[in-house]
Amino acid sequence: MNWYKINSQSAANGETDIFIFDEIGRWGISADKLINEVQRLDPKTINLHVNSPGGSVSDGLAIYTYLRAHSATVVVYISARAASIAGVIAMAGDEVVMTEESLLHMHQASVVGWVEANADGLQDTVD
Repeated sequence: MNWYKINSQSAANGETDIFIFDEIGRWGISADKLINEVQRLDPKTINLHVNSPGGSVSDGLAIYTYLRAHSATVVVYISARAASIAGVIAMAGDEVVMTEESLLHMHQASVVGWVEANADGLQDTVD
């Protein structure tokens, strides 16, 4: 299952459409694969369409960093929601387009942890 889709049909005019419409990275498609596909197309404009609850922070940060460094103009369209790490990816755009109904959601970092100790061990995780 792919969590993204790249439409290269518009590549002839220098544009590439990327659709991130699912959870990011969890189902085996890495940021590396998305980045490699975009590099092969060498677009002048990247139209990034986002409707995602978020997902893998490491994949999301890799995508964000890649898009920020890319020479293409990046236009982000938040179709419905860009939540959590998807919201961070949306901030890679040179331009971000939202409708009145769309949602950009950011939150503080969260962690899931297991501590083989007591409250002091949990405090170490927090720190």
